[in-house]
Amino acid sequence: MYRMMPSESKFFQLNYRGVSINLENIKVLTQNNHLYVKKSMQFDRKQKDLSSMDHFAVSILSSILKTIVEQSQKQDFGIEEIEGTLEILLANPLTLLDVIGYTDEPEISALKFKIYLYADKDEDTVIRFCRQALKKCPLYNTMKQAVSIQVVFQLLL
Repeated sequence: MYRMMPSESKFFQLNYRGVSINLENIKVLTQNNHLYVKKSMQFDRKQKDLSSMDHFAVSILSSILKTIVEQSQKQDFGIEEIEGTLEILLANPLTLLDVIGYTDEPEISALKFKIYLYADKDEDTVIRFCRQALKKCPLYNTMKQAVSIQVVFQLLL
């Protein structure tokens, strides 16, 4: 007999709110916290304020790393250390800088991750495990449908 599953078993709703009173900052409220964003994209590498793009990068990189760590802990796989880098390729950046003659919509065209791991296992086993773990990462699974993503795993000796 087929039993109907409650909607909570299929979907979990997350709610956020963004507000700007002074039109300089956007205050984004989560369930238990908040953060401020001054720019959607930052080209000044000396700027310390995080942009929306920075928050996106931090979110997806940390999500991938934490998913692998959590799966390793659940399955007692034995990853001892992990580190990652992310390279974002932004297409049509000159439009964001209001350069005359450039009107193409800016977009992320590629994400390139390098994940460095230390585990007392052979490289093929670690890479297979990590690829399986990525299947449980919602941000990765969503973004891989929208943009080219490359994930390279490297075992540290």
